[in-house]
Amino acid sequence: MIQFSYKLEGADEFVKRFKSAPQRFDATMKRFMNKAVIMLQSEARKNTPVNTGLLRSSITHEVRDVGANMLGIVGTAVAYAPYVEEGSRPHWPPSAPIRYWVMRKFRVRGTELEAMTFLVKRAIARHGTKGAQMFQKAFEATATKIGDLWVSTWSEAINKEL
Repeated sequence: MIQFSYKLEGADEFVKRFKSAPQRFDATMKRFMNKAVIMLQSEARKNTPVNTGLLRSSITHEVRDVGANMLGIVGTAVAYAPYVEEGSRPHWPPSAPIRYWVMRKFRVRGTELEAMTFLVKRAIARHGTKGAQMFQKAFEATATKIGDLWVSTWSEAINKEL
């Protein structure tokens, strides 16, 4: 499983300010987390390679309360996602998905399809596959934006309190 976490400096100060108003604190935190995970989800989808679109459309987000913490999750339940994200070592892949990919990518049929399928499988057996790093790239692309979102969300909330 691929996991990333953000450590936002200065969060303790905000928590102290809002201790007297936990409902507003929780609402503000939930609003921030929802915007942050939607940002990550959108960026991950942009970076996801597409064959049928199943993997890209399966990327979802969720915000959970976990005790005193709030957890934002962006991910997918598609079994092959880790191999697309991280790549794979050399191996002989199954024929059916490779054949389907070759057919869609190169628009070939018959003996040409079988020959190209074999060549792709052999290349994977020799070299493995390169990872798309869609979640890693999303994390890197949104880190500064999420930091800015943190500051603006809490600045707005504090200004309302003052």
